[in-house]
Amino acid sequence: MKPVLLKIRGFTAFRDEVSLEFEGRRLFVITGPTGAGKSSLLDAMTWALYGQVPRVGRSVKELVSQGERDMSVLFEFTVRGKGYRVARRYPGNTSTRLERLVNEQWVPMADRAADVTREVEAILGMDYATFTRAIVLPQGEFDSFLRGDAKDRRGILSQLIGLGVYQRAGELARARAAEHKTRAETIRTQLEKLPLATPERITELRSREQALAKDAETLTARRTALQALGELARAHHERQQAMERAATAVREAEAELEDATKAFDAAARAVTERTAAIKRTEADLAKVQYDPTEHDRLKAAVALL
Repeated sequence: MKPVLLKIRGFTAFRDEVSLEFEGRRLFVITGPTGAGKSSLLDAMTWALYGQVPRVGRSVKELVSQGERDMSVLFEFTVRGKGYRVARRYPGNTSTRLERLVNEQWVPMADRAADVTREVEAILGMDYATFTRAIVLPQGEFDSFLRGDAKDRRGILSQLIGLGVYQRAGELARARAAEHKTRAETIRTQLEKLPLATPERITELRSREQALAKDAETLTARRTALQALGELARAHHERQQAMERAATAVREAEAELEDATKAFDAAARAVTERTAAIKRTEADLAKVQYDPTEHDRLKAAVALL
């Protein structure tokens, strides 16, 4: 983390707003007489980041300048080349915010005190306890880190220089090694159950493989032939059904023709009989002679009736 800008107001000795710029400076020293507020600058950074400071904890009311009712801190910093800005104000957690610099614009990341602290821990890669033990050591507690428990120092250093990634890589490597070991043992067990791979056994298996390949080719050819025969059988069956339908149609046509012939013969006989009757009638009419005298007599007789 590299500090860029610190603005404080109403914070311990800094009743009026003070702006401190760090940009462009690789090394700087904060000097001044006792009580001038040197430690307050570091406390302000810590409070802006985590919402608490070592000497008062979360009782930040004690940090408000005498005669003032509120205090505020704005801290701008960079981490791995990315710019961030955090602001806190007391009282009033609603004014707490964390922003990120994107394309020269400040983009909000969090606006609640707890969320801001959680995001800061993720950005810096350390919590409040680690920060105050390894980065900003409180007055009189510098030797606590040097004389502290070896396990705690190792944990802090591991977190600071990123040894966690190597620890995770080691754990992953051990897990994969165990996985491969288990797999190798499984394969070894399976191999032990198999017959010995002697040259004679290999030759025998290869001959068997070739024989099976030939059998497969023969079966494939037979299957192809059977498929062709099946197609022919289906075609023959369809033709046979068509012939049966045609034969049925012929039989039906012959029956209809026979019925029509019988009807025609009956009609012909009727015509012959009627023709003969007409001829007999005409012959009978030819035999009858007209008698005018008889006609007049019959007519007169009719008139007398």
